[in-house]
Amino acid sequence: MMNKFFTSAARSITVRLTLLFAVISLAVYVSLGYFVIRAISVHFEMLDYEELEGKAKLIRNILSETSGGTKALESNLRSRLDEALVGHHDLEVSIGTNQGHEIYKTGLVFPEPLFATTVNIEQFHKGDLREWSVNSQRFRGSVLSLQYSGRDGYVIGLALNMYYHEHFLEDFQHTLWLSVIGAIVLTMFLGWAAARLGLKPLRTIVNLAQTVRAGRLNERLKLDEVPNELRNLSGAFNDMLARLEDAFVRLSDFSADLAHELRTPVNNLLMQTEVTLARARATEEYRDILYSNLEELGHLARMISDMLFLAKSEHGLELPSRQRVDLENELKSLMEFYEMMAHERDVSLVLKGQAYVNGDRIMLRRAIGNLISNAIRYTPAGSQVTLTLHQRGEEGAEIILENPAPQFTPDQLARLFDRFYRADAARGQESNEGTGLGLAISRSIFRAHGGDLEARLSGGAIQFVAALPPVKRENQKS
Repeated sequence: MMNKFFTSAARSITVRLTLLFAVISLAVYVSLGYFVIRAISVHFEMLDYEELEGKAKLIRNILSETSGGTKALESNLRSRLDEALVGHHDLEVSIGTNQGHEIYKTGLVFPEPLFATTVNIEQFHKGDLREWSVNSQRFRGSVLSLQYSGRDGYVIGLALNMYYHEHFLEDFQHTLWLSVIGAIVLTMFLGWAAARLGLKPLRTIVNLAQTVRAGRLNERLKLDEVPNELRNLSGAFNDMLARLEDAFVRLSDFSADLAHELRTPVNNLLMQTEVTLARARATEEYRDILYSNLEELGHLARMISDMLFLAKSEHGLELPSRQRVDLENELKSLMEFYEMMAHERDVSLVLKGQAYVNGDRIMLRRAIGNLISNAIRYTPAGSQVTLTLHQRGEEGAEIILENPAPQFTPDQLARLFDRFYRADAARGQESNEGTGLGLAISRSIFRAHGGDLEARLSGGAIQFVAALPPVKRENQKS
């Protein structure tokens, strides 16, 4: 019930904390008030006991010192008790003999049940006190017995009017509960102020989130001004902004690169079509122009196909099938396929080592083929491209493709796998031979296999290192 109240009725964290402060303070103050009142009541009870005990001893002494017959006893006793009890208007006393003869009485009639359980005056203690009401007045007292050997004993009734105590407690409770209400209201106000002040960093985060725009992604929260409890949240928020800024920059660059890549073949098609339609031509000329347009359309189709493949890989590329793949045989087949291209550019292909992996053969051929094609295209004439295979575990492997390349800047090396990115020294000038997406596609395929693809420099060469870890089977113990 309480949880439902805080979650439904109090949507604001500030309101929730304020109500929580109010509930806690109510429980604390009410409990404190109860124990204070209880302590005062116990204190009053102890004071009454001490006063009644003193009066009992006084009466015992007077009775012990009094001698003679009954009438002499009554006369001496009354005069001495009147002197001893003068000024005690809230004290009620009743003294009688064991035979029921009344000797002294101040006016209060003690309840009959009290006389059935008298207490020896020598053993009187606080637990023997009883409370009763007479005419809407509360009394606290007890009935004691005093015994002598060889003479009559006495029954002594002692009681105190509790009016003063009750009046004090009533006034005290009234003041106490008014103070409790005021303290709760003050606690709610202070709790609200503390919650508002404590949640200021959250409002700062909200304000920053509301101002985030495409042109203001460089805004960050100042972590040194944030409480420790919110530092992780603020750090995660800053990291999110950094990722958004990086993604937006990459998206902007990608959009510009995509427009640039599409503009060339589209302009070529438009220009050739306009020139063709400018005058009548022979059938052979139309055929040549259509073949040229077909080449440009093929380039556009490959680019669109690659873009769709990359878009699918961003949402989790699934492998159509897995099988045991002999990488040595596959690389030999690919090298034969690219042998003509390598011969035209005076580049030699060298394969070292052997390895087996569990994966999709077609997709792996595409990924490695992109790497070989890219290396042949940008390797200087007279050089060689080396592919090295290393077995890693039973079904894991490492593929290293190395070819000569000039030095890269750290920024160029980090962006080699960006779509359409070309560093002049590394990727050459624009060419219609590729779509500029080969390396990005290769990395997405290796990552779909649970591995990765990275580029690193080694002397005067660049190495593309593809890692393919062993596949964890369902029945394999981890």
